[in-house]
Amino acid sequence: MAVRDHDQAGPVRRWVLPALVAALVLGLLDAVWIGLVAGPLYDAELGGGLADPPVAWAAAVFYVVYVLGTTVLVVRPALDAGSVRIALVRGLALGLTAYATFGFTNLAVLDGWPLAISALDTLWGGVLTATTSVVTVLVCRRRHTS
Repeated sequence: MAVRDHDQAGPVRRWVLPALVAALVLGLLDAVWIGLVAGPLYDAELGGGLADPPVAWAAAVFYVVYVLGTTVLVVRPALDAGSVRIALVRGLALGLTAYATFGFTNLAVLDGWPLAISALDTLWGGVLTATTSVVTVLVCRRRHTS
């Protein structure tokens, strides 16, 4: 059954709650990914080219912009349509697009940038954003109907 929460929902339920849920899900999934896969891969492939420690403010800017973009372009339209499928498809498309932009631009302009990182990050971006979007829609839809 489609649940349309835009009719009576205020801005907190419409925008803030989905953004917070998306930030939590994305942050947790990406932390696990970075810790188990991407961190060791980047270290092995790029070694001394990595910032140590990472530039925290730059990472924060990325996550804020990406969560807001995911909320506006994927989660909110999926909630308005009452469709998990929209969250899955649009989340996959946004993630592949954003992460391919990073990875393949680096491959094009940075000497020695590994193809493996570009390909793996692109796939991860699709999975991460699709999963984040679907979980966020399910949580927010459940929160609205309970």
